[in-house]
Amino acid sequence: MDWRDMIRRVLELDQSELALWAEIAAGAPSEKLRVIIRAMMDRERDEMRTLQAILSSHGDWYPDPGGPPGYTPYNEKGPEK
Repeated sequence: MDWRDMIRRVLELDQSELALWAEIAAGAPSEKLRVIIRAMMDRERDEMRTLQAILSSHGDWYPDPGGPPGYTPYNEKGPEK
């Protein structure tokens, strides 16, 4: 597997992870815990932007929301806070 494919796979996994963290935050028993989880999500989004920049710097990122066939890019907005 090409290194770019592996980075795209990491982005896909990160996107799934963000969705799970959003569910966890929604059910967290305290606001303090929700704030901590949201901070973790923000760091994850930062990491995803860095990975996108790596792909972009090698001519392999598609800013079009549709992305290349078979790949849906990470959503910049992320879950609502």
